[in-house]
Amino acid sequence: MNVDIHGAPIYFEIPILGGIKITASLVVTWGVMLVLTLKTCVPAVDAALTRLSGAARQTKTVQAFAALTERLREGEPVQEALSGSFEILTGAGN
Repeated sequence: MNVDIHGAPIYFEIPILGGIKITASLVVTWGVMLVLTLKTCVPAVDAALTRLSGAARQTKTVQAFAALTERLREGEPVQEALSGSFEILTGAGN
């Protein structure tokens, strides 16, 4: 079996000290650190993120996924659980 393993994609390189490669995983790490730092240090950002997460919980996609995981946890057959989630997504479950 022939397997090639490559690293994360390189977005660009900073020409300092022989070149600092900025990869996709580095950008994601910086993004997470930025959000956590702002959430911790800036109360207005914390309030905005809390409002966003509350609004996200109200979406049909999140409700359907929550219903699906709950039904599967209770031991309901997969096809019935998926059918119930599909009803939520299409509005037939109201």
